[in-house]
Amino acid sequence: MPKENRCPNVTLFTVTDAEIEEMENSILSNQPNLVPFKGTLQVHQVQGSTLFPSKLVMKTLSCFCSDECEHFQLGVVKYSTVGVNFDGIFKEPDRKNLREIG
Repeated sequence: MPKENRCPNVTLFTVTDAEIEEMENSILSNQPNLVPFKGTLQVHQVQGSTLFPSKLVMKTLSCFCSDECEHFQLGVVKYSTVGVNFDGIFKEPDRKNLREIG
């Protein structure tokens, strides 16, 4: 039996040295824009939303009870810029109603 048939739901990707170098250069060139998160080693789940694209919620355990679930929350990383353009997909939320977490 060929290896591909043993695990049909598993896909392997080969990452070349050139791709690793390209990503490393990208990270180094964007280093001033990177946002650190204290407690990174404790993070198990990172939760984001299209409603708040500049906010990532860090959690110690996964929980999917609701979109705004606060279980197991370590903190929140907020970005001042968004790398993806969501114009026309949703209405911008009223940010004055957001509360700081973390």
